[in-house]
Amino acid sequence: MTSLVRRGRSVSPGALRGPTCAPFLIFAMVLAWLGGGLGCEGSQTPGNVDGGLDAAVDGARADVGSDGAGAGLEGGANDGAPVPGGSLIVASWALEHVGVPGILLDCGRAGTPEVILDVAPREGGTPSTKSFSCAGSLGFSDAVLPGRYDVAVALLDGDQQPVGITAVRDLQVLPRMAVTLPPIVFAVQAWWPTWTITRASAPTTPVSCSEAGAVQVDLVVTAPGASPTSYVFPCGAIDAFTPAIRLGPYEVRAELKGAGGVVLAQWTSPPVAVTETVRAELAISFSLP
Repeated sequence: MTSLVRRGRSVSPGALRGPTCAPFLIFAMVLAWLGGGLGCEGSQTPGNVDGGLDAAVDGARADVGSDGAGAGLEGGANDGAPVPGGSLIVASWALEHVGVPGILLDCGRAGTPEVILDVAPREGGTPSTKSFSCAGSLGFSDAVLPGRYDVAVALLDGDQQPVGITAVRDLQVLPRMAVTLPPIVFAVQAWWPTWTITRASAPTTPVSCSEAGAVQVDLVVTAPGASPTSYVFPCGAIDAFTPAIRLGPYEVRAELKGAGGVVLAQWTSPPVAVTETVRAELAISFSLP
């Protein structure tokens, strides 16, 4: 029985959204190597891949079913038999923010340049790891022999630390097959700060950035045992968010700054626990003297 453990989520292929057909060109080369064929049919509407991978492959790949087997690629004269090069395990992914389902996130804005695919045989053998550009949205393993495998797909931040992981346990791979994992949507956490400015003499009256002489807001967060991380936003920023962050507890503070980096006001939060289910929102209140 195949089991799926994740900090991303799997979705029906039709729910995937992506800007181009480029990943399917890579998949076509994979199928050609196995003896199959695939055309990238027409252009995709920006922001939507109609039918996702299932429609593009159109029966030429194996989907992981409830028992992990699926139907294989047609291999010509060598149907059903191991061949040089063996089988492949294929993963596809997209990103979204925690708390904002269905709106896909660019890898660059998320600060997640890399995805790692780990494949470990359950019955002996050597595990393998491959690295892919997050922006490519698709990756495939080295050739593997028939058998059962544990597979993990990890989304890495700029410090090479995982900010999303999906694991498939006890995946069955049959001879001469491209076994495609369920499409993954990594739910990425980020800081979502908003801020208000008031004066101590009139705490209920909002003050604009220009009235306050404020230029920027510096957000400083510190995880246990780590150095502080700073994010700088224009004071007038709307819908501000940071690159991807890791889960866990943080100390959080912010500074309102004017020209030349002069600190106009400060704010400190109680400790914040970042989880995988609730968006990490910060309601910052600056009080000017």
